[in-house]
This record gives sequence, structure tokens and C-alpha cells, in this order.
Amino acid sequence: MKKNVVTSLLAVLLMVSLVLTACSSNESGKASENTDVNRQNNADGEPVESSSKKITINLLETGWVNTPLSNDPWKPWADSRYNVDFRLTAIPGGDLQQKLTVAFASQEPPDLIFTGDKTLIEKFYKQGVLLNDYTPYLDKLPTMSQYFNDGTKAFTSREGKMIMLPLAPDKNRWTVQIRKDWLDNLGMKEPATDEELFAYLKAVTFNDPDGNNKNDTFGTTSAGTGKDLSLFSSFELMYGPTGWYIGDDGKVNSSMLDGTHKKMLDFVKRLVDEKVVDPDWYLQDWGKMGTKVHGSKAGMIWYPSRELINEESRDKKNEDYLSFWEPIPIPKGSEKGGKLGPDPIAGGVYAISANAASDPDKLDRILHILDDGQYPNEGYLGFRWGVGVPGVDQQIQKTEDGKTYINMKDDFRAKSGNSAGIDYGTWVNFNGTDPILELSEASPGKLTLTWAAAEEKVRGFDKSKNYNDLLNLDATIVSDLKKLQDEFDIQYVLGKDSNYDKFMETWLNNGGQRLLEDAAAQFKAQGLLQ
Repeated sequence: MKKNVVTSLLAVLLMVSLVLTACSSNESGKASENTDVNRQNNADGEPVESSSKKITINLLETGWVNTPLSNDPWKPWADSRYNVDFRLTAIPGGDLQQKLTVAFASQEPPDLIFTGDKTLIEKFYKQGVLLNDYTPYLDKLPTMSQYFNDGTKAFTSREGKMIMLPLAPDKNRWTVQIRKDWLDNLGMKEPATDEELFAYLKAVTFNDPDGNNKNDTFGTTSAGTGKDLSLFSSFELMYGPTGWYIGDDGKVNSSMLDGTHKKMLDFVKRLVDEKVVDPDWYLQDWGKMGTKVHGSKAGMIWYPSRELINEESRDKKNEDYLSFWEPIPIPKGSEKGGKLGPDPIAGGVYAISANAASDPDKLDRILHILDDGQYPNEGYLGFRWGVGVPGVDQQIQKTEDGKTYINMKDDFRAKSGNSAGIDYGTWVNFNGTDPILELSEASPGKLTLTWAAAEEKVRGFDKSKNYNDLLNLDATIVSDLKKLQDEFDIQYVLGKDSNYDKFMETWLNNGGQRLLEDAAAQFKAQGLLQ
């Protein structure tokens, strides 16, 4: 079990990269109403447009592999599908800002930008070198637009203009995982409140849930590495939203200020005081924690289902482990608590250069490619998975009960010399809505079907609203306050400092008040506050 949870290298490569492109100075970029088009169908059988005029599209991205693909089946596929000369350049993320600065200064920018860093887009937007409002073009993005909500609009808008386009994000999959077999052995019901969870953790510690007549189990564990609460900080979700948010009173608040953080500390302190947690929780690393979790020592862990069940399967001689872990909703400790942490607002952002937008045909083509590159359209399936791409020839398959999956075991990108093909999928990739299972087997086995069912269950859990991603707060202050908080949290939980009010005063005086004011100003600028 590792802190940066991964399922397989190829899955991460296909899920985590960024893509960028930019263009030269011009703020207009209005599309022509009379573009000559040919029609084809998208994945839903609806017509999509592809102009008869061949156009060069330069896409610059921060990819994963960042090397040219010598044997490239995607370019001829994209060229033919969109009637373009599609040019993809992938570079390391650290080189992006300099690359774009030089490109704009030399009047030779790329045409499309995709990045996970919205502040970079804001910077070039202020220089007037990007299309300055996508609102008039949303009717050309019907698939992409269906993923928009109030959060994405606030995330991408400034001064009433939508200055970038969001990529739909992955989902937050972290929740409480309990040992269902132990719960049954103890004759207890699934914990729905903080008190019920505490009772379960205590029973796991003292009532021999595995029936081996040994005192060798504990309620839960963490991996503080001598620095912080680590996973235990997630108990805050039982009592309310974490971080910054706008309350029902229409005012900015924080879990640090509204009592939520203190309630979490009190709960964790109680766990420690009553010795229902792994005694090594504070000093151990993730590897040691994982050994205990998968060695049947812990009755509860904060983790995503797929990674937990896959890790549990290692070195197991039978399939009993498939019945071990069950994800449950966050137990409720207060009226506003009991929700999962929020989904990210966006998986990245796109921007089109003003130079490209000044050519109506090129703008139309870029918008069409962007929308066709959203799930479930054929462009998405082609760029991400290689479905319909000659030379890759991936196929979406279905199980008897209708689950869709891709077999990546012998995928084109997994073969020697072809890994750069991954970069064609990074700029369209997200798992938030895509239900396709990524496998390294011919068909889903019991292991895959178990974690897939667990993941589907978690999708239905209530989640808090994401306000934190809307903010761009001073990074130095945020970092300094996090260190201050981590130090106090440990002292409080270990019973060495119980004066939370004094800590709050110190927190506010050392930058917390500044962040509170900045958050209010930014929410107001986004139209979220009066």
C-alpha cells in the first residue's frame, strides 16, 4: 500500500497526464455562420460536423512520455476523421510556461491548450492572447456542456466571462472501508454515526473479531510518518465539510473555525486514549501500515475500493479476501457531516489562442474536436482507448450483465517503443463518467467484478460541495498554516495541548484571517457571495 495509490502503470499513464496548446494575440475569434461542412455520426448516432477545408491543428500538451511516437497510428486517424493536419507535441510540465511564452512572443503559438494549472491560463488570458469568452460557443459543445455545473462555471469564469473550458474530472473514491466479515462476526450493524463507528472500532480491538483467540487486532490505523494525522484527518468529514466553504448564512467559513476540526481531534484523541488504534499509527509509513491492513490486523481504513481490494489480493491463496472489505457512507457525527469529500471540479482546463479563434473555420474545427473528444463520443474512445484507430484496434467489450471493459494486456501502447501513444489520450482522459473498466485480462474475473461493484456503490454516496478548488490562496501562508496545524493536531491528540481557542487565535494571527478575507473576496468576484 503506497501513499500515491496506483493500480497499474498503464492506468495511471492514461489517467493522469496533462495537455496544452496556445495561440497568438487576437481577442475576437468569432466563428463563421456559413462554414461548409460534411456530416458524420458521433457515438450516439447524432450528426457532427467536419469542414471540407483541411486545417492544421497544433496541440501542445504536458504529457507523460513526452517523446515522439515513431510508429504513430493516431495521427492518420485524426487527420482523416477531422480533415486536419493534427500535430501533437508533448513536453514535461515544468517546461510549459516557458514554451508558451516563447511561442506567443514569436507569433508561432500552438492552437489549443490543455493544462491542470488554471492560473497559467489566467496569466495568458490577461495578456490578451487567448479566446476571451467561450459562452457564445457552448452550443457547439453539447457533450462537454452536459458536465458543466455551477462549480465548473465559477471555476472557469472571470468578470462574467468563461475564459477556459473544463475537462470533466475523476470522482473522489476515498471513503470508510470496514471489515464486513468482522462486522458480521461481532453481530453488529453497519455504523451510521460516529458513536456507532467508535463502538465497532472498540469491538474489533477487544472482542476477537477473527476468532483466533489472540489479542492481535485493532480498530483502525494510519501512517503519520512522524509528521501528521495522515488518514485520521479524514474523520473530519463526519462533522462537516473540510476546508473553506460558504455556509447556509451566505458567509465564508472554514472547518478550522466552525468547530468541525476540533470535533475530529476530539474523536481521534478518544481513539488514542482508549487504545483502539494501531499503536504505531503516528510513526509508521504507508508500507508498514499496508502490511497490517492486508495482514488482517485493522477493522477499518480510509481508502478507495479498487486499490484496497487489488492490494488485498496479493499473495492470497484463496478468494476469501473478496468478502473482507465493504465501503460505507461516512458515519454522521453532526447535522452537516456524514458526506464524502467533494469531487474535483475539473480534471484540467482547455484554452484556445486568440490567433486560432480569429479563423472561423479553425475555431469551428477545434470546438468540434474538443466536443468529439468527450465521453461517450467516438473521438473520445479513439484518442483515449484506440477504439476505431487502425493499427491500435482496441475494442469495447461487455460482460453478461452489461459492464463494459477494455483489455489492455496486449494493447499497442504496452508494446516496446509505443508508450508515447499514451500521450494521445491524456488530454481527453477522465474516469468521472466513463464506466469502461480497464483490465489486463481477457474478461473480468471475480476480483474485478468485486471492486467494480464496490466502486459503483461509492458513486452513490452523498458528497460535499467543492469550494476549495475555486480558490487561489497564498501558497506560502497555506503551507505555513498547515505546518502549524499539524504540530498542534499531534499535541492535542496526544494530550499535550488542549487549548484549541489559543491555537485558533494563533492560526488567525499567522495568516488565517488573511486567507479568510481573500477567500471572501474571491468568492464574491465569482458571483458566489453578495
